[in-house]
Amino acid sequence: MFTGARRKISQVYWGFAVVGLVLGLLVSTQYRHIREINRNAVVQRAQQLTGEIEAAARERARLQKEIDVLRRQIDEMATNPELGRLRTVLEESKVQAGLVSLTGPGIEV
Repeated sequence: MFTGARRKISQVYWGFAVVGLVLGLLVSTQYRHIREINRNAVVQRAQQLTGEIEAAARERARLQKEIDVLRRQIDEMATNPELGRLRTVLEESKVQAGLVSLTGPGIEV
C-alpha cells in the first residue's frame, strides 16, 4: 500500500525535477540570448559613433585645408603691389564723389 504511494510521490518529484531542469535551461538560454542582444546593440552603437567621429575628422581636415588655402590667398593679396595703387584710386574716387568730408584753405563743397 505504501509502495504504490511512494512510487507516485517519487514520480511526482522526478516530474518536478525534470520540469525544473527544463525551465532552468529555458531561463538560462533566454538570459544568454538577451545578454547577447544587448552586447550586439552596444557594439553597433559603438561602431556608429566611431563612423561619425571618423566623418567629423575628415570634415575637419577638409575645412582646415580650405582655411590654409584662404589664408595663402589673403597673404598673396596683401603683398600684391597692385593693392597700394588700388587703395589710392579708391581714396581719390571717394573724394571726387563727395563721400569724404574735406577741410582746408580754398576748398568749398
